[in-house]
Amino acid sequence: MAVAAHINPDGDAVGSVLGVAEVLSGAGKNVIVVPPKNVSAKYGFLSGWGLFLKPWESKKSVDLLICLDAGEADRLPKGARELLHAGTPTVNIDHHVSNDGFGTASWINATAPSTTYMVYALFKEGGYEITAAAAEALYVGLMTDTGGFSYTNATAEAFAMAAELVGMGVKPFEVAKNLFGGSELSHYHLSGAILGTMARAGGGDIVYMYANREMLEATGTDPADTEGIIDVTKRVAGMRVGVFFRETEDGDVRVSFRSGDSINVRLLAESLGGGGHNEAAGCKINGPLDGAIRSVLARCEEWLAEEG
Repeated sequence: MAVAAHINPDGDAVGSVLGVAEVLSGAGKNVIVVPPKNVSAKYGFLSGWGLFLKPWESKKSVDLLICLDAGEADRLPKGARELLHAGTPTVNIDHHVSNDGFGTASWINATAPSTTYMVYALFKEGGYEITAAAAEALYVGLMTDTGGFSYTNATAEAFAMAAELVGMGVKPFEVAKNLFGGSELSHYHLSGAILGTMARAGGGDIVYMYANREMLEATGTDPADTEGIIDVTKRVAGMRVGVFFRETEDGDVRVSFRSGDSINVRLLAESLGGGGHNEAAGCKINGPLDGAIRSVLARCEEWLAEEG
């Protein structure tokens, strides 16, 4: 079996993959991970982290491909796309409402707080053994996708799952320390450079910032070091939509959105060819960076005017 999540993986993608790999390996299955691009080293404390670092050999003989937290097939790593296009039986498990149900079989639950929540429910229903290592990976996915249990998807069910995982040995303090502490100084130098670009648009309703390639080169960092910085925009008074622009190596621009109130940023992202969740979404725009910033901010202003 091969397990894959979306490129530029967040905590839910990482936790889903490692949780599934751990549980299925314990059940006697031969499991390999399709390594994604730009996975953050901050998840390196999780058991099974080394699976992300193993080189991928194209056209491996795989009986089943399990895709997790990938809103669309195009966001899968190259190795997973090759298996999918080669006709490999594929199971698609995700909580993005924009998921079109690709694969041989799909389970899409847009009301689930995280993909790890779905995986956990599946394993419980199937009677699989959930080890302490798997529990920690699943907890990371749940915690990060609920914004540290601060988003509207931090439901009673999410807290119930968290409580059960803690009962299995997860230590929330240790997880938080590993995720949010111990970053290299270069990470904070990059964060400082990005925060220095923060500005308002749309009469103050939009808070945006950006990272260009020069910033990453100057600080000796990589794209994974920008993960989560978009959430800072939610802390700015009066913000309705937060936007973060990151220039990619090929000159295109990845755009992340956050909602500050009832604005559905998923629909905003979909209008730009992207997708995601109601409170957190994203898209990819053709460069150059300054042109992408102008066009996306103009669309955000239009969107807010339409929303009222």
